[in-house]
Amino acid sequence: MHELRRGGYDPIFRRVETAAAMQSALVEQRWDVVISDHSVLQFDSHRALHTLKTSGLDLPFIIVSGTIGEEEAVQAMKAGASDYLTKGRLARLIPVIERELADAQAREARRTAERTLRDREQQANLELAAAYETTLAGWARALDLRDHETEGHSQRVTDLNGSTRPHDGNQRRGVRAHPSRRLAARHRQDGHPRPYPAQAVSADSR
Repeated sequence: MHELRRGGYDPIFRRVETAAAMQSALVEQRWDVVISDHSVLQFDSHRALHTLKTSGLDLPFIIVSGTIGEEEAVQAMKAGASDYLTKGRLARLIPVIERELADAQAREARRTAERTLRDREQQANLELAAAYETTLAGWARALDLRDHETEGHSQRVTDLNGSTRPHDGNQRRGVRAHPSRRLAARHRQDGHPRPYPAQAVSADSR
């Protein structure tokens, strides 16, 4: 804490020596960084790091120790520790904390952007689904109207066809010759003139 104060910070801190105490501290208050002393027998840096990871919080975890070896420090870094410092090199503490805080802020900003993007995509999908349902309803309504109109049109066609008078049984297809022409044709075929009733050659005769 002396290094932080010398660097111009006024830190608020809580010392914990058990996993339960650390869990309570993480829940009760929002913290910026966790500094762990690797040499605490009851609650070393491995246990403290595990407790932090279990909480799900994304906080910088910095190990400070005078006894941790390089190999053990590398293993801690692989497990999720942000950095480690020896007690003889505490001048690096503030630069390391500031770097890790900046990285944590960048990760939080990235997560926020990703959440915003997911929310927008979800909203767009909902709007697309609503538009699709509206389109389907519109098409269904149009088809219902078309079917109703087609049914009425078919009925009118049926009524019209039903009102048509049936053909005369003696009527033949094609053009029927006028009675006078049929009589003239018979006269030409026989070669002899024949008397015709006046009504047979009358233009008004049917």
